[in-house]
Amino acid sequence: MFRTCINIGLRQHAGIVQRSVSSLSKLVDLDVRHPHSRDRKTKVICTVGPATWDASGISSLLDAGMNVMRLNFSHGSYEDKAKAIATLRAELDRNARSDVDFDDGSCEDLCAIAADTKGPEIRTGAVADGAKAVELVGGSTVEITTDPQFATSCTASRLFLDYPDFANEVSEGQTVFVDDGLIELTVTGLHPGEGAVDAKVVNGGMLGSGKGINLPGASLSLPAVSERDAADLAFAVEQDMDIVFGSFIRSAADIADIRTALGPAGAHIMVMAKIENWEGVLNFDEILAASDGIMVARGDLGIEVPASKVFLAQKSMLAKCVLAGKPAIVATQMLESMVKNPRPTRAEVSDVGNAVVDGADAVMLSGETAVGAYPQAAVQIMGKVCQEAEAVIDHGELGASIRGRHAAYEDVLVSVGDHHKDATRDAIASAATDAAARIQSPVIVVLSASGGTARDVARFRPEVPIVAVTDDARVARQLNVSKGVFPVVVAPAPLDAMRASGVAFGKSLGLPSATTPTRRSASM
Repeated sequence: MFRTCINIGLRQHAGIVQRSVSSLSKLVDLDVRHPHSRDRKTKVICTVGPATWDASGISSLLDAGMNVMRLNFSHGSYEDKAKAIATLRAELDRNARSDVDFDDGSCEDLCAIAADTKGPEIRTGAVADGAKAVELVGGSTVEITTDPQFATSCTASRLFLDYPDFANEVSEGQTVFVDDGLIELTVTGLHPGEGAVDAKVVNGGMLGSGKGINLPGASLSLPAVSERDAADLAFAVEQDMDIVFGSFIRSAADIADIRTALGPAGAHIMVMAKIENWEGVLNFDEILAASDGIMVARGDLGIEVPASKVFLAQKSMLAKCVLAGKPAIVATQMLESMVKNPRPTRAEVSDVGNAVVDGADAVMLSGETAVGAYPQAAVQIMGKVCQEAEAVIDHGELGASIRGRHAAYEDVLVSVGDHHKDATRDAIASAATDAAARIQSPVIVVLSASGGTARDVARFRPEVPIVAVTDDARVARQLNVSKGVFPVVVAPAPLDAMRASGVAFGKSLGLPSATTPTRRSASM
């Protein structure tokens, strides 16, 4: 493993240091007539599915700026996923893009692959007689059973759920949301000996097969890693995937269970926690300490947490991720209307922009790219919105705020189990970003074996791109979820040679650069 160095590319001429303006002053000075900033720092994650997992579809997503390909393990077969992975790798090799395109935010010869687990979720059974849906009428009564003999025969009067302990762990008055909250039931009677409960339909609707269940406020004994999850994680290891998005994470112990399931062969895989329920929100600090990053998964979260609180939860979690220096993703319904329409709603555009301003490292597309009619357009539009939103951020003020707060929050993380903090490395990263701002450097070049120092620099949110040079392709791919980091893979070489490669690469991008008069290094 080689030492990690930070190099700051210098302008050819002396610059005048500008004092940071206040956020309000920056907003007042915004001009919609001006073009967006050249580089997109926020990463875009695309879910692939029937609409995009062939060669043409994946190539179009790469061309549009996809940084991470997500595979949803709640749907599809292993065969489909293996084909998608092979297709992505073949497309990257075939096109040999081998460049960083700051304009669309892509490192086009690098694309991480993420497995999104099914997690400890509860679903309904199949509708009886092969029907597409059954209508649950408001005001009616329905029996909810866990008896497997009804797994394929759900009707308007009897629903099957795939969680055997359901009747033992709910109480009368418990709200039961079905199909992302579109249908609401209330438990009115308990029959634990029969594995069933009675419920009243509060809000009815058409119910299809295999729909998700949410139980706001309930504490369930569902395992963090089911038998199916264990098989899915083994597949992720077999396919040499880069990231796991763990669904419905409730505590740090859930993260530990996923790492155990991945085993030594999967120890290199990043584990990012999806926060989707009350327990996850309440235990957020310990989850953040135990994980490699966070996904704010607002679909289920918006059902289990009052809608008016999701806004606050998102802002709080993103801020903590920034202070901790761990990547954060915002997901669910970001450009949902583009599943069917060629243009997003104005509210969706604002949602994406606000996530960027809140501090998201990445934003994610789900159905828009998996089954949507306009997948490439969705990626392009999301990328453009991210670029425009980044112009709103006052990087000087933000960096100063982070420097003033991150040490205190790291103490919180250490207290709940994060023992990987390094004050020396933090000081180097902070000094590098501060120096880059003072000398008006057009780029920061980071040499890193593990990616840790690149993430440390990214934490302080420099205004200029961070070019992360590494000899490990996996590390480079995993950096594709860190804001402002553009990873580059080089052949293993002595430190000075790698440093020279990084500077040469910066020059090749058309960025004015010169030999660095001062450099700081630390062993990693």
